Amino acid sequence: MKITKIECFPCTLPRKEGGPDSNVVLVKIYTDEGITGAADGGTCDQNSVLLALKSWRPQLIGADPFNML
Repeated sequence: MKITKIECFPCTLPRKEGGPDSNVVLVKIYTDEGITGAADGGTCDQNSVLLALKSWRPQLIGADPFNML
């Protein structure tokens, strides 16, 4: 199985209790076997996460999604 595509979705989520909004980046990873995975970058600086994923994309496309190293 190999990673074929990575999509990023920056989102701003309002807090119920009236606190500051949460900025997160949702990430969706596609494989050549039709399996997809999703995750979030946690509460973060969205631009930093998007830049990191953009710079890692060439190494991730074609990689085994189970390789944790």
